[in-house]
Amino acid sequence: MKCPVCGNKLETIETVKEIPYFGKVLISTLKCNKCGWKDTKIYILESKPPVEFKYTINKDNLGKLFVLSEGTTINIPELGITYKSVGENKITTLEGLIMDIIDRLKILKDEKVKELEKILEQVKEGNRSLDIEVRDELGLSKVLDW
Repeated sequence: MKCPVCGNKLETIETVKEIPYFGKVLISTLKCNKCGWKDTKIYILESKPPVEFKYTINKDNLGKLFVLSEGTTINIPELGITYKSVGENKITTLEGLIMDIIDRLKILKDEKVKELEKILEQVKEGNRSLDIEVRDELGLSKVLDW
């Protein structure tokens, strides 16, 4: 495979690791030793039974960590918003999750952006809460209580 920047041959580095909350993963890195370009992908090698849960986000839990696996669907029923995690496995905060959804809506030029931004501000101020519904076929998504 060739580097998309300089055309030099890419080095492939693959490692299997045990990662908390995700289990066994393959970390695959393509690296150009000429120009320094690098791309790393993480592939989950094991899954658990699917999970489905509802969670209420409020001022007190905005900073809690959220494990998000690729393909997870998050619904915000009161706004009719459905967010599907594509090409990413990550750990973020609940506030970060809502910001990711807002960013995706901005890219799609969705009219619900302003409404969700307003709701997030109200949640931060402690004036309201926001309910989400989570469906993860890999069974890895969860809110971490710590």
